[in-house]
Amino acid sequence: MKFWKPILLTTAMFAAFTSVLLYSSCEKDPCSSVTCMNGGSCNMGACKCPTGFEGPTCATASIARFTGYFAGYTTCNGGAEVIDTVFITPAGYKSPSNVLVVQKTVPYDVLYGTVSSNETTYSLLIADRTLPNYRKKYHITLQSDKKLILDTYEQNYVVPGDTVINHCIFTGFKVNN
Repeated sequence: MKFWKPILLTTAMFAAFTSVLLYSSCEKDPCSSVTCMNGGSCNMGACKCPTGFEGPTCATASIARFTGYFAGYTTCNGGAEVIDTVFITPAGYKSPSNVLVVQKTVPYDVLYGTVSSNETTYSLLIADRTLPNYRKKYHITLQSDKKLILDTYEQNYVVPGDTVINHCIFTGFKVNN
């Protein structure tokens, strides 16, 4: 009976040591405190956003960086600069990544675009316009969320062998709304 105190103390110490060891070795789920929005999923503590959304919790629509208007200049075929503006608004239908693009100097040419990536330079994908004897290509990039470049390349084959090429570049900066 003299040994019951040391045995009890040793058992309690062993139980405490084992409990601390087991508790500290358990891995905690890094996603337990992360909430991903708009259909995003958590992976290793970070949200993986679906197409059309970005940010740490997928709460920001990718088109938000494009939405607004950009003031600048358009130059065609290396000619003089013309003061111009490009307006970009959400298209709203089909996908959260779709936008409408209108250039003030070419108002009849309403473009439908899709934000393509989540990188430092963002792009809008716009389908080429192809008709018999005619093709028009567009390339739009946004740099540092401020500088927009709209590159338009137009070919018109009215008479076979007589190709008319028109190459225009708009460069503008976002105007704070």
